[in-house]
Formats: sequence, structure tokens, C-alpha cells
Amino acid sequence: MNSDLAGKVVMITGASGGIGAGIARAFAVEGSRLILHYHRGAERVRELQTELGSTESLALQADLSREAEVRTLFSKARKTFGRIDTLIANAASWDVESVPLPRMTLRRWRQTIDGVLTTTFLSTREFLRVVEKQKRGNLVLVSSTAAIFGEAGHADYAAGKAAI
Repeated sequence: MNSDLAGKVVMITGASGGIGAGIARAFAVEGSRLILHYHRGAERVRELQTELGSTESLALQADLSREAEVRTLFSKARKTFGRIDTLIANAASWDVESVPLPRMTLRRWRQTIDGVLTTTFLSTREFLRVVEKQKRGNLVLVSSTAAIFGEAGHADYAAGKAAI
């Protein structure tokens, strides 16, 4: 099957995590050129690049909850590849500690919402600015089953993913 993805430039946010790495592997098989975003998983992204072998890829670090870092991420990607055909907005943060909503702090709530929803908003907004210039692009927003079924002790994460 010809997917027409060979040579397409695909940015995957959160590529250092399990889902992001899986997405990267699937696009690599199709011959896409990859921008592998990570926040703290530099070593995991380097291992992924090694695994992907001859796939052309660029690993870039950014805190996607910071506007300036998102702008810089997209600028570096466009400088290297000249365009971005697809954004897979996959990055999200998950606090491993289960906290029932009645005991959840506002700080925890805001941190998770920033890590899930604000990161998606800023990445999507910057990509759509690129799309305006390019006159084309594809966007995939990655949510979670937590958005549908909830997640005990993680109402913050479920709410953020449901908003997506």
C-alpha cells in the first residue's frame, strides 16, 4: 500500500515516551522524515534514533508549556527540513501519584493541565501558523482512554485529555 508518506516531514511531540516512540516507528516504516520532540527524555530519543537507523530524524528538546520554547522548536525544525507536513501532538505529562480529587492541590491541577492541555494548545497554534504559510498541513491530536472512562486518582489528567 502506498501511503504517500515517503519524504513527508512529521513532528512528533513526546517522542521519548512509549506512544510517541511507537508513532515515530510507524512513520519511519513509511519513509517519513521525523522531528522527534522530547522534554526530559534525551537518552530515550537518542536510543530511538539509533533504532530507526537510516531514517532521517532530528531530535529537539523543548518545554512545550513555554511559548518561546515552542516557537524555537518549530523554527529549528523548519530551518532543518524547510517545512513541517504533519504534527502529531502527543506530548503530555502524568503525575504518577494517585490523588483523589477532594485531596488534589490546585498546584497539581494546574501543573497537569499545563502539561496536557497548554502544551497541546501551544504546539497546535504554532503548527497552524506554519500551515498558514505553507498552505497545507495535517494535524493529529492524541487524547487518551482516560478522557472517556476517567482515571482513578488522576482527574486532572482525565480532564485535560477530555478537553483535547
